[in-house]
Amino acid sequence: MPDPAKNKELVRQVIEQIYNQGNLQMIDQLISPQHTGFDVGDPFYQSHEPTYQHNTDGIKQFVFIVHTLVPDIHYTIDDIMAEGDNVLLRWTARGTLTGNAASISGTGQPVEVMGMSRITVGSDGTCNRLETFSNLQEVAGQLGLS
Repeated sequence: MPDPAKNKELVRQVIEQIYNQGNLQMIDQLISPQHTGFDVGDPFYQSHEPTYQHNTDGIKQFVFIVHTLVPDIHYTIDDIMAEGDNVLLRWTARGTLTGNAASISGTGQPVEVMGMSRITVGSDGTCNRLETFSNLQEVAGQLGLS
């Protein structure tokens, strides 16, 4: 039977250890190898190429690129709730675009991305699905990246 309190703690660990600290080794412990995920606000998703966020290798690539571009990135959980095996959260990520990667050059501009995510926790206690709705496309446009 799902434990909503444990599921919320798992998601907090994912945000802190993977997304804030960029600890790629924790991905294999906290994320299912069969993970699927997408962000409908992501320019890659808009161009029908969302596969980079599927499975643990895709998440490692995503986190590496984000931390390369925005080394001071910090995700804040604004609201979190859980029911059954689903955890819903509203979050804000802030940082400064100072790095260079994927044909993007650091501009020194501040970045703020807001979103809502639904994470499904599998019976093995790992995150196995992530659905995100963010304003990443808008932010990319403001930075001249889209």
